[in-house]
Amino acid sequence: MLVVDDHPKAREMLATMILSYDDKLDIQSIYEAASGEDATQLARDYQPHVVLMDIRMPGIDGFEAARIIKEECPSAAILMMTAVEEPGQRQVAADLGAAGFITKDRVGTELVPMLSSLLGQPATER
Repeated sequence: MLVVDDHPKAREMLATMILSYDDKLDIQSIYEAASGEDATQLARDYQPHVVLMDIRMPGIDGFEAARIIKEECPSAAILMMTAVEEPGQRQVAADLGAAGFITKDRVGTELVPMLSSLLGQPATER
């Protein structure tokens, strides 16, 4: 799995949360990227099954990074994530082939069920 966010604390929190469900999600490893550029390179190198991609980042934003990753790793499921949803973002994500869209305020309740679905695991609560 690849977690992409330009804020180190956000990446750390997301990775910690995901790993806390390792017994349910069976995530083998989590790679972290601080930018769209880093994300595309890590995706090339590691071919992740799932990419959790922040939209707003300096340089290559999450939409452009997602487009590149889908071209180079078509089997990767990309979940787009944003702190502030703007009109049209969900449609752009869908047009790019994203597997889902989540706002950061809903990560605590929606991320694990989304990952469970994408990974073919039963969504069970702790």
